[in-house]
Amino acid sequence: MQLNRPDHVVGEPNKLPWKDRETYYEVQTALKLPWFYVPVMDHSSGIAEVFVSPKTSTGQGPLGKSIQATSELLLTKCRIEFVAQNTNYNYDSWSLALSHSYDPGKKINMTTGFFCADDKLNPASIIEHLKESKTLVIHPMLLPAIMFQKLLKSSVTHRDKLRKDIQRMEEKLRYVKGRKDHKPDNPTAEIDAESEEKLYDPSYLRYLSKALNTCKKQQASRDGRQKFWRQFREVILTAIDNLELRLSSDNDAKMLKASLELKHWTSGNGRIFESLEGRDINYRARIETQLNVVGRSLLPAIDTLLITD
Repeated sequence: MQLNRPDHVVGEPNKLPWKDRETYYEVQTALKLPWFYVPVMDHSSGIAEVFVSPKTSTGQGPLGKSIQATSELLLTKCRIEFVAQNTNYNYDSWSLALSHSYDPGKKINMTTGFFCADDKLNPASIIEHLKESKTLVIHPMLLPAIMFQKLLKSSVTHRDKLRKDIQRMEEKLRYVKGRKDHKPDNPTAEIDAESEEKLYDPSYLRYLSKALNTCKKQQASRDGRQKFWRQFREVILTAIDNLELRLSSDNDAKMLKASLELKHWTSGNGRIFESLEGRDINYRARIETQLNVVGRSLLPAIDTLLITD
């Protein structure tokens, strides 16, 4: 595990955390990293991908869910290659590559990988989480599931900041709504002299407009990341389902139990993500409402400035 990663430069590919090419190939060979690790990590967007070999066709797994499988492949060996990268540079960034080998005939059930994280993510807490998950550590998707929860917490943090910014703008615009040319939320509210003067100051209204547009950009960033969390959830569940298919209820009871718990955990966090998207709809509407208030207020304020001049 590497506890830091090179800084990202806007407009340029990510700098991979390796001393040189030879060092990378040495580590890739030793850890059996997925071949597509470099192409994915060199991309500047959030992305997640998984490959399972051999491939499967439609069937049903031990826990009863229809997944990609055939009865002939039950209890046969498989290899899972998993890569994910989050590029949320304002809060945290990380990359993850895992390879899992399962061969019941040779009693092989081994996971190798590489994880690189920004200090803002607090990598030490992730290591502690792994150590404390004694019943789940046998499953190769434990670390991806932990990172999916970290992604959720990051989204909640970003949402809370955006909510406070919107509320602050709404409080400032409460006075603007109280002007004679708008219907006030509270008709009896009194406006102090300083606030009254600002109502007719185009520069102040432009400041409010700029602040609201910053909120709008933050919301657009959230909207753009919705595809990544869905993609990340999908590849985690795909890996869990494909490994689960090869497990025996008699010989792999602990792994099956861990599989079920990780599946419920990941699915539950996905539901929370979906509820956050509902709040995003509300935030978009509130931002647009306040931008319209500022836009309507700028015209009479500019007229007043022209008359004064």
